[in-house]
Order: sequence, then structure tokens, then C-alpha cells
Amino acid sequence: MTLLRKRLILPAFAGLGLAALGGGFVLAGAEGLDEAPFRCGVRAMPQGGATRLEAVVESDTALAGAYTLAVESSAGGGRSRINQGGPFALGAGEAAILGTVTIGSTAATSIRFDVEIDGVVWTCAPVTA
Repeated sequence: MTLLRKRLILPAFAGLGLAALGGGFVLAGAEGLDEAPFRCGVRAMPQGGATRLEAVVESDTALAGAYTLAVESSAGGGRSRINQGGPFALGAGEAAILGTVTIGSTAATSIRFDVEIDGVVWTCAPVTA
């Protein structure tokens, strides 16, 4: 089965570090958002000397699907790649944290967060910092 690919793009924060994301909830950009049956994004929060990333989905209507979260980071000569994913279900008006990753606060980081609903893959957070 070939999946259609929809793209919801967050702003790139290249060279600014994850501090540019702050503690707020970064939602997908306006392009294509009218078509999306949900809102999604990555929330970044300081946690000690690190940064906690949370992949979040919220919806006004009930929905079920699957997600993948891929985070690559590098700092001080070390590199890591973390992959998470699985099914999820939301009731109407609900929000859920689908995946979490903690990285070094100075790490150069690339994030890919995809959500599949009814055979359509939505790319929520292709972010590089």
C-alpha cells in the first residue's frame, strides 16, 4: 500500500539551538493545516542541564492512528538517534503526549514527527536546530 504524504512544516531553527523553541507548544504551520484532522507539534522544555522534547497531538474530534518520532542529536563528538512509534487514540477535545526524548541542551538536533491517520501520513515536525 502506498501512503500519501501530506506536509505540515514547522519553522526551522537552524543555528539557534533548541532554546529558540522555548517552553511553548510549537504547532504545525498554517500550510495545509485546514486539511489536517488534528494539530500536532513538538514541545521543548528545559530540564536541568538538558532539554525534554514532547511529541504532542490534539484534536477536536475523536481519532486514532499511529506515530513515529525520530530524533538525532550530536554534541561534544557524540551522536545519538532515538526512534519511537506506535498506535494512539484520542477522544474528542483531547491532547496526548505520544513520545518524549531528553537531549543535551547544547546538542545540534534534528526531529521528525509523523502521524498516520486513515492511511495518510502527516509530517508534523521536521525541525533542525
